[in-house]
Formats: sequence, C-alpha cells, structure tokens
Amino acid sequence: MASAAAHPSSTGDHALSGVRKAAILLVAVGDEIGKKILQNLSEPDVQRLTEEIADLRGVPPELSLEVIEEFHEMLAIRRERQFGDGFRQRFPAVAGDGDAESGSDRQYRSERIHRSAGTGEQP
Repeated sequence: MASAAAHPSSTGDHALSGVRKAAILLVAVGDEIGKKILQNLSEPDVQRLTEEIADLRGVPPELSLEVIEEFHEMLAIRRERQFGDGFRQRFPAVAGDGDAESGSDRQYRSERIHRSAGTGEQP
C-alpha cells in the first residue's frame, strides 16, 4: 500500500479510502480507545485496519485533525437522526454545535496533534 503522502486530503482531488480514514482515526484516538473500538469489529475488519495502520507513514497532523472532525460530524448527524431534531439543542457539545468548541479549543487540539506527530506519542 502507498504511504499517507500518496493519499491526498478528503478535500483534495481524491478522497481517502474509508479504511485509511479509520486507520488514521484509530491512531489519533490512542491505544486505549483504539483497542475498545477494535474489540467491536469483525476479524476481517480488524485485519484490514491493522494492515492499514502498519502502512501509515508521515500522516500530517492537519490530516489527522480533518479525519477526526469528519468523524465527529458523522456522529452528530447520526445522533440527530436517531434521537430527533431536539438533540442538537439539548446537547450541543455532543451534537457538534459549531459554538460548542471555541477557536481556542480547536487550536489546542491541533497543537496537541502537531506535538504528538513529532514524538510518535498519541494525541
């Protein structure tokens, strides 16, 4: 498989594959949460993700943040559909309300990802 550099951002000309995005997300959330997620997947899915994670190299922090934000948006949409239109008003931080996370919170999260990318630590 090709390196992450060969996979442009999902906002670029070519979208990342779902498996690549899942691998980036699993690395970004760290070992503890990643293990919990993997425990809920089928063996073939775990195998594909494990292979994709092993192939991840040089994923820019900006791309990791983009994948995390896309996942957060997908969860917000799913929750709103599942729990109704009032969910966003009752739980804006969970639902992904744009005002729930300030610019400084996003900046802190971005800086944390940047630092972890240079050290190999999980954000």
